[in-house]
Amino acid sequence: MTVDKSALCEYTPVPDVFINIYLGNADGDHVRVYLYLLKNASDPSASDPLSIASALHITQEKVIEALMTWEKEGLLELKTTGGAINAIKFLNPASAAAAKTKHQITAGRLKQLRRDDTDAGQLIFVAEEYFGRGLSPSEAKTLLYFYDNAGFSSELCDYLIEYCASMMDNRSRDFSGYMNKVAVSWSENGISTAAQAKADSPIRSKDAPLHEKAASSAHTGKSKFSDFASHDYDFDELTKRAKQK
Repeated sequence: MTVDKSALCEYTPVPDVFINIYLGNADGDHVRVYLYLLKNASDPSASDPLSIASALHITQEKVIEALMTWEKEGLLELKTTGGAINAIKFLNPASAAAAKTKHQITAGRLKQLRRDDTDAGQLIFVAEEYFGRGLSPSEAKTLLYFYDNAGFSSELCDYLIEYCASMMDNRSRDFSGYMNKVAVSWSENGISTAAQAKADSPIRSKDAPLHEKAASSAHTGKSKFSDFASHDYDFDELTKRAKQK
């Protein structure tokens, strides 16, 4: 298929790395805010949160949420005075992406693991069941990096998936980035087993494991932690299904 751009007169260049790394998993409104801000970077009167909200027909709170998300991703630097954003600086997306993809295996190794390693295939299956969708190549490469390169056992990776699925909310769609931060934090704090991770988890009570707590909200349709429908089966059931598959 060919694409003819000859009719375009004025355009705003978008960094390829933004499209390749960030676009696929980003909230739609967050992308709109980033693109609008990119287009109006030289016009201060159109770049404040209120003006952006008015132009895009979304709330000012949503704009601020988007700006803070891109700051967290390392794409923007926000300066505030008295709690209000008064300056926005674009950062090099290539540098942010390099940090984001640091903990990933190669595409070739991903293919090999999925083909030859039963535990690796099971981890992918379990993650896809928890998130209700297929994993992107970036997400799969990040997950299996910790299994293949960082010394995480399959049990610890199992709980990493469960933990991230429970902690991520509607504003946290970047599974790869969030999983990377959690896993690195565990490693830096000497957590090397699933039991240690569960003991350290703020969402795990002494009375019930996480999957039992999650089951209690299954009949509400959607979990307050995420934007996919809750499941009425637990982690043990996922494991059985993965092995059968």
